[in-house]
Amino acid sequence: SSTATVTQKDGKLPYLSSGELTPIILDDFFTACRHYFRTKRIDDDDKVSAILSGFEDQRVKNWLRPKAENERILKLSFDEFIGEVRTRFLPADWEMNERLAIQHARMKPDESFIDFVTTIESHAALLLDTDSEYDTTRLRHALEAGMHSSLARIYEQPRNVSVRTRNPKTEYDEWKREVDKIDIDRRFDFAAAREAAEHALRAEKRKAASNDDGERRNKKQNGASKNVSSSTSATSAPSSRRPKLPALTDAERRLLQEHDGCFKCRRFCVGHRSPDCDNDFPAVDTYRTLTAADAAAAVAAKSKKPSAPV
Repeated sequence: SSTATVTQKDGKLPYLSSGELTPIILDDFFTACRHYFRTKRIDDDDKVSAILSGFEDQRVKNWLRPKAENERILKLSFDEFIGEVRTRFLPADWEMNERLAIQHARMKPDESFIDFVTTIESHAALLLDTDSEYDTTRLRHALEAGMHSSLARIYEQPRNVSVRTRNPKTEYDEWKREVDKIDIDRRFDFAAAREAAEHALRAEKRKAASNDDGERRNKKQNGASKNVSSSTSATSAPSSRRPKLPALTDAERRLLQEHDGCFKCRRFCVGHRSPDCDNDFPAVDTYRTLTAADAAAAVAAKSKKPSAPV
């Protein structure tokens, strides 16, 4: 079922709706009742009877209905009535759960000390007027035990001995204010350290992004070079499945350079270079590695050609 809710308008009688009752909801309702008592100036003997009609939950109504029980309840003080409602409608272990919540509470690194105090004191407020009630000494012990280590290290330094020796019974509020001052400095240092770490992280990300951009540019350039090579090869080999012409060896390149040859058509004594070559690449199926004998034969053949008439 849904949790019960508390409603109150303009200081009038508060209402507690049907639904699950929790320590916090009951505390809110009884706090609203006290406000109602002050506003209407209701006497102590009339407080319980003044709020009974504010319970809308059927379980509570069933409890209040029997005449004998109703008469007994009307004789209770308001605090006694609160105790009976808690005993009857809250889980049997609710006090233990609130104690454990206080004992196990731990301050987060970026949490302020005052916010942590609010958390602890909110649980402790629910235990008022019970056997588990926390006095200021127990509250201070719980706050000291739950301090974050970064605050505890500063708190325990010799320069803060005057803070630690504050009387927990009579100087609890002063102690909280002084610890809060210590914590403000701690959080300032924490924020500065976090900002420095975030700045370093952003710089590292920018550096990584720059490296990635460089790698992408290199890949793009390499891809363009491969595309040009593929396009050039396609003019002589339309089918990608045809055998590829073997690359020139270092020896072949030297022979072509020494004998006025071309790296494209791979002919000697032609008087042009690859960019100016109008010839096709050699046929793949008949091509054989160039030798010095091939170069000598080309030189001899050229020398036998008659000179052009003047």
